[in-house]
Amino acid sequence: MTKIKVLQCLPSMDRGGQETFVMNLFRNIDREKFQFDFLCSDKRPFDFDQEICALGGKILFLPQIKKGNKITKYFFSSRANIEFLKAIAREYDVVHLHNCHAFSFCVSVREFRKAGFANIITHSHNSNAPRPLLHKIFKPFVPKKNITRFACSVGASEWLYGKRATKKRTTENGKIANIKNNIELDKFEVCEQAVEKEKIFVINNGVELDKFAFDQKAREKVRQELNANDEFVIGHVGRLDGQKNHKFLLEIFAEVCKLRENSQLWLVGKGELENQIKLLARDLQIESKVKFLGARDNVNELLQGMDAFVFPSLFEGLSLVGQEAQASGVNVFHSGVIAEEGVFSNKCFALSLAQSPQEWAKIIVEKKCDRKATFNEKIKNYDIKNTVKMVEQIYIELANKNLQKIKKAQVISKK
Repeated sequence: MTKIKVLQCLPSMDRGGQETFVMNLFRNIDREKFQFDFLCSDKRPFDFDQEICALGGKILFLPQIKKGNKITKYFFSSRANIEFLKAIAREYDVVHLHNCHAFSFCVSVREFRKAGFANIITHSHNSNAPRPLLHKIFKPFVPKKNITRFACSVGASEWLYGKRATKKRTTENGKIANIKNNIELDKFEVCEQAVEKEKIFVINNGVELDKFAFDQKAREKVRQELNANDEFVIGHVGRLDGQKNHKFLLEIFAEVCKLRENSQLWLVGKGELENQIKLLARDLQIESKVKFLGARDNVNELLQGMDAFVFPSLFEGLSLVGQEAQASGVNVFHSGVIAEEGVFSNKCFALSLAQSPQEWAKIIVEKKCDRKATFNEKIKNYDIKNTVKMVEQIYIELANKNLQKIKKAQVISKK
């Protein structure tokens, strides 16, 4: 059986939200039918390198143009990218672009089209981005024709595709346009119609729910390893960058320490602000209580050991780690960045960034952390098995369209 080959395109394959989403797909997709390869713009070792190779994928890199100023560098990079992509275009049935910035999508779609790629998916993973003015300028020019559009949430769809397009394309026909990844198998026939009608697919961030379910033994083990047997543990998982708002997080934790002296903060992730965050921890006199754990492949185990998961991000698309934390049953405190559509635990609490660190700390400490979470029916929307079924079906529809075009071209050439 010929596999459907999908080229997953991201800047890098380190442990971030969109990268973890793609790896969750890769781990759970039927690899007898689908082949994933990865195209990255950063040429360096990544966190997921070994696992990608073990699962049968390969990592490709766009040409690296280092000479020239910003304008000439962009021109020569784009030309080199197109030539590189032309050489591999016939190898892939689908190209899946992951990003959140209108400028990046405009440039990437142009390059892939010029290189001859027929089936392009754009996937919005956030509801904001750096350089928002540049995004706003290019947003009206984000390609719509002959593009399959994904978003991780309604907010992420509105950010990239616009509120009007999101409302029109995801509500005008509930059975086609408002496709969710918990759709039953007998309804998959609507996918072909949805692809043809250029609908926006809200693809929920799927989680391996069994893997993240609460486990008392795992909790005891990880807390013992990190010397947190009797401590009140606050945790955060995410890149150490401005979006995640670590300054406010540390200010909250400093107030928590005043209320509960035997507290720890576990920071899971890495990023360019690590040194600044360490300096701030020292200035707040909490450095001995803050553990910088780096990028980890056992987030599921670390979540078991936490008493509260605090997530004061400035913005998010939907937040994959927010779904993982909810699935673990831990108390989740976030800044409103987990959209209502993504809340499935009774232990998920939205606070405001307008509230003071003292207010956050008081609420966090007072909430009972018994891990006896209850989940509503929305939890099934975030089961990775359902996400995979949805994405597989769309890949199949796109690959079939491509095959039909090739056969038609062959018939014409014979004439």
